[in-house]
Amino acid sequence: MVREVDEAALVPDPQRTIAEGAVAPWSMFGLTVMPQVVAEFGVRTDVPYTALTAHERDIVMHGPAEQRHISVRSKNGKFSELDFTYRNARRAVEEALNKATTERGLNRVNRFISAQVCPACHGTRLSEQARATLVDGINLAQATAKTLDELIAWAPTLADALPSEMHPMARNIVAALLETARRLVELGLGACAKPTGSSRSAPAQAPRAGPSWPPATSPLLARTPTP
Repeated sequence: MVREVDEAALVPDPQRTIAEGAVAPWSMFGLTVMPQVVAEFGVRTDVPYTALTAHERDIVMHGPAEQRHISVRSKNGKFSELDFTYRNARRAVEEALNKATTERGLNRVNRFISAQVCPACHGTRLSEQARATLVDGINLAQATAKTLDELIAWAPTLADALPSEMHPMARNIVAALLETARRLVELGLGACAKPTGSSRSAPAQAPRAGPSWPPATSPLLARTPTP
């Protein structure tokens, strides 16, 4: 899983205007002058966020870190002419995350962060090279996704899929695996729970083979051409 800024969370109430605080990170992280700065980029701050054009929204979310000259009113009512570097909504969250050193600080930032499946490994936590290695037609991610019951039924067939000179070594590896797996099954850990696609409050599932077996260097994972 990878953690990314959730743009939908940056504007929790799109019916509000930017001047009214529609862009939550600017208010939360002390960037209260950003509505004035973004206005200098031509973004309207007095209309509901939903009424902004796609170009205006892009500036709010991804605009460049450029300086703009604005007038800031102090508490005593006087105005000061100052230059401020623009912090778009995403960058405001990213900087706050980098600066957070306490649990409270992280919790403030986490409301703008979501967990997504890694686009590189697709949630397997395995490199492309590791996923390219096949045994019996499946890769390491698919093998380690098996439940113990499935593993016990599948593992004894592996030796026959290898060259004959590798059969003794393969059978020794499989025998050691099955001995441990069957002990776990005796504890009632072999059945597979119904899989779920939700990342929140997922029900407990039966233990699976896990990413540690077979190791990518195992003879059982000899590289075979992909059909």
